[in-house]
Amino acid sequence: MKKQCKCGAEIDLEGIGEFARFVKLCDPCADKANEEAEGLQQKEREDHARAHRRENATKEWEKIVPLLYRQTDVSREEYPRGMHSAAIQWITDPKSRSWLGIIGVSGKCKTRIMSQVIRNRIWNDQRCAWVNATQFQWCAQNQHDQNDGRKAKAYIEKYRSCDFLAFDDLGKQKWTDTVESYFWDLIEERYAQCRPMIWTSNSSLKQLEGMLTDDRAKAIIGRLAETSNILEL
Repeated sequence: MKKQCKCGAEIDLEGIGEFARFVKLCDPCADKANEEAEGLQQKEREDHARAHRRENATKEWEKIVPLLYRQTDVSREEYPRGMHSAAIQWITDPKSRSWLGIIGVSGKCKTRIMSQVIRNRIWNDQRCAWVNATQFQWCAQNQHDQNDGRKAKAYIEKYRSCDFLAFDDLGKQKWTDTVESYFWDLIEERYAQCRPMIWTSNSSLKQLEGMLTDDRAKAIIGRLAETSNILEL
């Protein structure tokens, strides 16, 4: 008994018995059909994984980055595209230092550029955190508070251990001994563990040094200068 495959080849059904009526393809065509089905299944799995990653990244983006900076329009004429490109290049350039500092007066889009860098990191599956100077001050000063201590400690630990940290408006905090101590601990932990960080400031490193106590000023500024690529707007 013989049948004809869609490719024109004859299929010998002798010995197949009652199952002969189900045979539609010759062996080469059947193998090809199986390969195509496996390829389709693999594509579906990859599409599902991409959709899952995109959904998770969107949730992280919305959770971590303030709404104002999520609304950044990089196509606007006043947006500093050159500085944006330099910041994005810092991520992948093997010659870059571990941290990136963006310094300049208010209104120059420092934080908006930072938001696009952290967006890139979130979409690359890194555990990211975002903190501004006054939030960090609150965390440092409330470590032993009866009501907020646990929350403050959890935030500080997240800033120390996340894959990528965005620290906005460095220098805007009140530099008490406690804040200085926790900031030094933060940057030393990230330095020792080679964890990237991007930070912005309205103040130059020299101006920041003038805000700090003599005990820690040179150490903190020295670490920032040694470990950071600096972009000035």
